[in-house]
Formats: sequence, structure tokens, C-alpha cells
Amino acid sequence: MLATRQAGRRSTKAAAVIERLGDVVLLERPINAETLLSAVSSALRVRRRQYQARQHIREREEAQERLRIANETLAGC
Repeated sequence: MLATRQAGRRSTKAAAVIERLGDVVLLERPINAETLLSAVSSALRVRRRQYQARQHIREREEAQERLRIANETLAGC
């Protein structure tokens, strides 16, 4: 989130709104291009890890289901 530079702390109300948003990074304007690029790159890395973790969990659940079916098949023989 790009924010206007402030001399002091943000109001309690503004801080509460930001807190409710969840994972937010505040970048004060004016912002250096390198800083913005770094923040975006970091966010993209985190998102890729989330997708990888989600895929890994999905693969494990599918493997567990195949194992459950194989066990039921063997038990029925």
C-alpha cells in the first residue's frame, strides 16, 4: 500500500483499518523505484511459495486417497 509520508504516527482509526486488511506492506511516497521493485519481488516470491505449498498439500491428499482405495481393495480380496 502506498501511503503519504506523515510526520507522526497514524491515527488509531487508520492503524485499525490497516490491521484489518491483513498482510499489508506500507510504502511511503515518494518511493524509490528500487524499493518498490524489491517489495513487489518479495510479494511475488511469497505468492509462488503459497501456490507451491497448496500444490504439495493437494498431491499429498490425492496420494492418501489412492492409498485408502488400495487398502480397501486389498482388504476386500
